[in-house]
Amino acid sequence: MKNIALILFVFFSYCALGQQNENYDEPSRTIDSLLSLLTTAKDDTNKVNCLNNLCSEYIYIGNYENGLRHGNVGLQLATEIKFQKGIANAFNNIGRIHDNKGEYDKALEFHLKALSIREKIGDKKGMAGSYNNIGLVHDVKGDYDKAIEYYLKALGINIETGNEYWASINYNNIGGIYHSKGSLLCRQCNCTNDEGNYDKALDYFFKSLEIKERISNKKDLGISYGCIGIILYEISEYKKAMEY
Repeated sequence: MKNIALILFVFFSYCALGQQNENYDEPSRTIDSLLSLLTTAKDDTNKVNCLNNLCSEYIYIGNYENGLRHGNVGLQLATEIKFQKGIANAFNNIGRIHDNKGEYDKALEFHLKALSIREKIGDKKGMAGSYNNIGLVHDVKGDYDKAIEYYLKALGINIETGNEYWASINYNNIGGIYHSKGSLLCRQCNCTNDEGNYDKALDYFFKSLEIKERISNKKDLGISYGCIGIILYEISEYKKAMEY
């Protein structure tokens, strides 16, 4: 049973969380092409966008040192030229770096700074990203009620703006929290559980799955099937669990 519990924990650690990045103000480019652009860029909003995009690309490959270096330069320039969206995007990237490094208090600090600016300038896509990322930090810290609060805010905006991909991730994240609240792992630790959490988890996972099927997001379909299968396994619906 301990081995099964460990497998379930590892799977949900993988499938239930996703950072939302709304930094790009131009088509994504490779690191080499962005570095090339940087050599000729003037000290304007385009250079800030280039620096933020470079930071994001370095985060993607796990090079946090270079990511933080470019993120800080972008933040400094954006501040000098009073480019509010650029400042918010830099804050968001720096928060993502701290999050990935497990420095959650610092991550929360930067995500809240990004959110404050995005709310002031009415950047709804950016707000959805900040809400999701703040929810993620609360999620990994085990503050589930706060995490759900921010995930739902992100979900509302993503539905409003038609961002179905990220709406499906928000649904999945919320489902993961309700699973954590009622999981076998918690019961083994004699935690207080509400059996209704399993029903809520399934409800959100199925909503996520429905979107992924509709938009043909094959990459993440396996994650939804697996999450649903694990919940069904934990409530002893073994035949259905095997199907998923």
